[in-house]
Amino acid sequence: MAKRWLDPNNDGDPSDGVDGYRLDVAAETPLGFWREFRTHVRQTNPEAYLMGEIWWEEWPDKLMDPEPYLKGDIFDAVMNYRWYKSVRHFFNESPNKISVSEVTDSLNSFRSNLRSVNNYAMMNYTGGFDTPRILTSLFNKNKYKFHSKVHENPTYKIHKPDADTFTTLKLLLIQQYTYVGAPHIYAGEEMGMWGADDPSSRKPLIWTDYTFENEVAHPLGQKRPIDKVEFNHDLFQFHQKLIQIRKSNPVLIEGKLEFIKVDNSNSVLAYRRFNKNNEIIVLFNHDHQPKTVKIPLSKVGMYKDILENAKIATEGETLTAEIPAKSACLLKLIN
Repeated sequence: MAKRWLDPNNDGDPSDGVDGYRLDVAAETPLGFWREFRTHVRQTNPEAYLMGEIWWEEWPDKLMDPEPYLKGDIFDAVMNYRWYKSVRHFFNESPNKISVSEVTDSLNSFRSNLRSVNNYAMMNYTGGFDTPRILTSLFNKNKYKFHSKVHENPTYKIHKPDADTFTTLKLLLIQQYTYVGAPHIYAGEEMGMWGADDPSSRKPLIWTDYTFENEVAHPLGQKRPIDKVEFNHDLFQFHQKLIQIRKSNPVLIEGKLEFIKVDNSNSVLAYRRFNKNNEIIVLFNHDHQPKTVKIPLSKVGMYKDILENAKIATEGETLTAEIPAKSACLLKLIN
């Protein structure tokens, strides 16, 4: 079956086949099988990409360490649930909220025991067909992937998220598009769709050429707001902007990563993506107040905020940024 789709006409040229496979619930299958599977796949297409779903070690508190699957003999990457759980609990105002230093320590720890080639290929995944949509995930303040539908939790919010949630989402998206690994966007997230865990995360996509009725019903018969269902052009354009920034700045794809500002008291986080000649500093102000932040520079020069959110000035080896509340800036070295 794998060979059938890698080389559909069986002519020895895989260019007309799929580029790889996502292997569902891969942790439920012995490692030896996947080693043989990789060998078989690579015999057909030496460039095929294999990505495994490696999820829970102990639900709902302990996610599995994917290291045994990422030694070069099984998968190229896995669905990076650990990344999303950490950044969700950092950006979301919830009882499970973690600090700047805690999210930094988590992200560093996740990368530390994996090969570099795997870290850069990871599927940075915020949600899919068997999780809540990201807007609903952020709108609710529960544990990650725990009681995330009304039949498990009658107080779970399923209506359109509020403005604060959209602000939180944009901060998380900036982190996703500027971090090590491959951003994954579940179809409909860019449209502004919301929904609880399966089956509500599988609602029809809200294409602009369709008209949808308002959402008025609650599965348990509870009162809920009446929500207009429509394509969110602002969020769609925000995704487009971040995609354009990432594609036009390869340092965000291939560059090294270093955390350079970890300030718990001010809820300020900064890291740099860099190579020999290029650098972009990613700075978050997750506080409810504007901040003036001083950043030590490894590369002295002029910087520009690609997102045009911050006022910046450089003096010697220090950059000073005036950044609004609940916002981020991308400070690009321009000379």
